[in-house]
Amino acid sequence: MEQGSFVRHRRRPEWGIGRVLLVSSHYAVQFENHGLVKLAAAIADSHLEVIDEAGIPAEHLLRNEKKPGGGKRAAGMLCQHCERPLNRSVYNQSRTLKSCPHCSESDRRFHVFYEHPEDFGLSDARANSETPDGVQSYCKSCRQGVPGTGGKRCQDVAQT
Repeated sequence: MEQGSFVRHRRRPEWGIGRVLLVSSHYAVQFENHGLVKLAAAIADSHLEVIDEAGIPAEHLLRNEKKPGGGKRAAGMLCQHCERPLNRSVYNQSRTLKSCPHCSESDRRFHVFYEHPEDFGLSDARANSETPDGVQSYCKSCRQGVPGTGGKRCQDVAQT
């Protein structure tokens, strides 16, 4: 199995077709009906079944999936819950949760929230009137090149 492979999860057929976006110590797989999933490389082969690319329609959403290091972006896509752009951060009412634009674009359906500022980190260089605390735009996982996991979806978070 390699980056770009089409797969199915053997135990979760309802997730539909997936595409391997990242291969390292973990596999990052974008599933059409579930979003982004991270699996340890040690167990990925026992959970994922490779699908022949010839069986995937040319117009299938995952054929145009963004790949690390370049490729098509989800610019202009709106959250299916709040209808705000996925490539922009949103906060919950108490500002204890913030959406990661990269994780949200990867999900392709909803904003994905993590603890704020713990899961993002702070930088004096980023402090300005819009982000006075200097919080980073992307979550720590995305900035390290590893997709985040365990985030909350937009419909489960009350926003401003």
